[in-house]
Amino acid sequence: MSLTTAVIISSIVALILSVLAFVLIMPKSKRDGLNKFFRWVYDLFHFRFLILEYIIKGLYVICTIGSICFGFFLLFSGYESYSSFTGYSFQSYALQGLIIMIGGPIAIRIVFELIMMFILVVKNTSEINMKMDASPSVKSSDNGKPAKSADNKKEDSDELPDL
Repeated sequence: MSLTTAVIISSIVALILSVLAFVLIMPKSKRDGLNKFFRWVYDLFHFRFLILEYIIKGLYVICTIGSICFGFFLLFSGYESYSSFTGYSFQSYALQGLIIMIGGPIAIRIVFELIMMFILVVKNTSEINMKMDASPSVKSSDNGKPAKSADNKKEDSDELPDL
């Protein structure tokens, strides 16, 4: 099968599956009737949870362990050089390995914390938004302030009217 044929066939299949997903999974009225897997797919398509958070956490662990391992292997490696003045000598990467073993995880942590900070801001904002949607709405007057009940108007009668 040629690359062009594979692209055309996969595009047609993706289009058909997308239409089916929009019809069978995406409507809000269908969520309650879905089984556990398709409810997870529904939540995935509606961005109810962030996959990027888990990917970033996994990449952090991989990068930290990789940095420590790379530094460890550098600790015991080096190269042999030749100079006409000193002859053959072995140059070690021990200092660089130690620096990478100590400084690498610290630098990686700082970078990944900055990335996670943005993800957590989005996550917390969406949680606040969901809580605001779930709370009873506050009636407001025309000027954007909450309307006062008759009892509160009697207590606050000495306030100046809004102009």
